Amino acid sequence: MRVKDDEGVWSAPADDLEQWFSCTVYVFTMDLDISGVSEADEEDPGGYIGQSDLVEISLSYEPSTLDVGYAQLSSHFGGQQKIRVWDGETMIIGDSDEKEVWPIDSMPSTLDVQGYSVGSANLWLYFTPDQPPWYPGGEYNYDLVHFTVYNAELKNIWFASDHGSLKDNNSDWTDSGTTFSEPEWVADPWRNNPISHTKNTSLEIEATVKVEPSGLKFDLLGDGPQNYLDFSHTNLTSTGSDQVVTMTAHAALPNQVDTLTGSINWTILLDDPNPNIFEDVGTSGSHKIYVTYGTPSGSVVTEKRLSWACEQADGASTEVGVADGIHNGLGNVDPPREPGECDPGELCGNWLLMAGCPYYGECDEQATLMELGVELLGVSAYTDKVYASSNSGAGNCLDLENQIEGGIQKWLILDFNMGPGYNWNAFEGCCVAGGSWYAVWPKKKATDDYDMLKNQLSPQQYWVSTYYNTRPGDPGWEVQTVYDEEPLP
Repeated sequence: MRVKDDEGVWSAPADDLEQWFSCTVYVFTMDLDISGVSEADEEDPGGYIGQSDLVEISLSYEPSTLDVGYAQLSSHFGGQQKIRVWDGETMIIGDSDEKEVWPIDSMPSTLDVQGYSVGSANLWLYFTPDQPPWYPGGEYNYDLVHFTVYNAELKNIWFASDHGSLKDNNSDWTDSGTTFSEPEWVADPWRNNPISHTKNTSLEIEATVKVEPSGLKFDLLGDGPQNYLDFSHTNLTSTGSDQVVTMTAHAALPNQVDTLTGSINWTILLDDPNPNIFEDVGTSGSHKIYVTYGTPSGSVVTEKRLSWACEQADGASTEVGVADGIHNGLGNVDPPREPGECDPGELCGNWLLMAGCPYYGECDEQATLMELGVELLGVSAYTDKVYASSNSGAGNCLDLENQIEGGIQKWLILDFNMGPGYNWNAFEGCCVAGGSWYAVWPKKKATDDYDMLKNQLSPQQYWVSTYYNTRPGDPGWEVQTVYDEEPLP
């Protein structure tokens, strides 16, 4: 008789009757098991391996010894090298279609596979009881692993919902500087630019990744220190080249003015369910986010200005909170911004007042500076002037009162009575924001123009005439004669 095994091989040739009377039957199996990667065979050919990564393969076979026998591990790449196989410290397969043959009693129990170049590769383990399987007529069994060697890179991050107006001047208070480049974060050559963003809204980003080869299913995951820096996009398909992935953060930014920093750890999750393959593709950041109340306006948005404004209004969640923060930042501190604190220089109603001497500001220039600081954080503001008034009630202190008596032009003006003599003031410049009125110095806050005059400024009022009938407040105006005091209404 003769016997046919499960591979369809007969124990004796059909035409050699002498061998029909005796035969040797070998029963053997083998298996390749990849630690950390799904087991693969002809029905389940799947295993991801990152380029330059090592994956361990366990080799098992039954029986463990034979009188004679060979095993062969070979690679077939379609003529292109994709992986390298290591037996301990020795690389045994490093080129396409290389083979390694062991006598059965010296078969290793584990091997390491290294991804070498992107693409697909197969490993076969042949098992034969008597001669190598390429010998004509030899019996053998085999198992295989199909590898996909992948590569994943994070290229850049663009914050699409950023205001896009922030300039890189962080050295002085001028308008100079260049708008920060986008994408804000780039891996190579590396750059990392800050952004400005409206509070209580979610960051929207475009991440550029490169996942090779094409056709792989993957998820892109970003893990930040807070959920407003967490991102994910699932069920993507690789193109093998740069592709843009649009994502929205899992939560909105804090509902207040703030300055935030944080890095994002990025992971590619390959769609290999047994088990899932996570690939760390790098960390972006640390990202700096200037969180504003709204869209900045009113002046050039430099980093120095915005950093200062966010610091003063830190934690503000209302318009009046923003205005209070900027007001406190200007009214509670020096460098000098007052005439008398430095030699007369160039009157300046903008950010240059922050530079101190030689720039100084009267009350209306100070109010303009506060307006710019409030508007930079996205809150509407304007300036107005509070004058002396002979009538009570809001809206009656917004213009200079005058009258002609006995042919003499008289003006109603303020005296703050701050020391010997008169401290004449044609008006008090104010910033109006968040429904309140603010005077920077002396530092006052009021509900309206009349409240500022009567309860906050509490000045004395006088009818006066001026030299050459010059309107008080105009350049060079000076009091000539003082008439009767006018009580506050």
